[in-house]
Amino acid sequence: MAYDNTELKLVASGGPTGQIWVYETTDSAATVAGSGYISNSASIGMNVGDLLFIKQFTSAAKTALSAQSIYSMTTVTDAASAASAVTGATSNLVASGTATIAATDDVADGYLIGSIYVETDQSPDEPYVCTNNATGAAIWQSMANDVVLSYQALTLTSAAQNLYWVAPFTGRVTAFRAIVPTTIATGATDKLVRLVISGNTISSGSLTLGDGDAAGTKYAATPTTDNTIAAGYTIRAQFGAQACATGVYNFYVVCRRMIG
Repeated sequence: MAYDNTELKLVASGGPTGQIWVYETTDSAATVAGSGYISNSASIGMNVGDLLFIKQFTSAAKTALSAQSIYSMTTVTDAASAASAVTGATSNLVASGTATIAATDDVADGYLIGSIYVETDQSPDEPYVCTNNATGAAIWQSMANDVVLSYQALTLTSAAQNLYWVAPFTGRVTAFRAIVPTTIATGATDKLVRLVISGNTISSGSLTLGDGDAAGTKYAATPTTDNTIAAGYTIRAQFGAQACATGVYNFYVVCRRMIG
């Protein structure tokens, strides 16, 4: 059947690139998605990236639903000979992969505002939400709840010693770095021995950090899931078996809120 503009309704609007429309018809989703079917798309205020729900009924009486589909608008124009189209595939609402998400991962790839992408080559995995799906200029915002605990410009002596932080919530320690000033020579005595995580007297794991091989080296380790924290846990950077060279250091621990 022909396009019926009375069956296309705007049901939600979050701005010019965040609208949701519903269209009810007996036509197939492929027909509705075809170029030129929605012939007044620009006039009624549709935008590239808008979400379109297509509800296909078995008859004009709408007593039985045969299919429902989700599409993303890719072309929005008004022309005498129908010049609007939607994607011919279901929108990419949830995805995952080892590739780093980028600004070029946009509406042309089926991503919508609100789409979720989980980058699986991180430790732990890094979730992102799309806040702008504009072509070539998409914006992806990390959903990780990270808190950085730090000591800035702290003077350490050659004696063995410890630094302490208090965990703010339940989750994981995902990174620890010590930034060594360029004025300090590195070597065997510049070894950060371990990072110890404990709740009261319960040991929850440790990380062994490597030697630096040049001035200004950042010491880092990738924690495993054993490096869990809970609110009030003590996080301790231990300089025991081998001490640090005297000098001013910057330290930080990254904590991520996680459940499970």
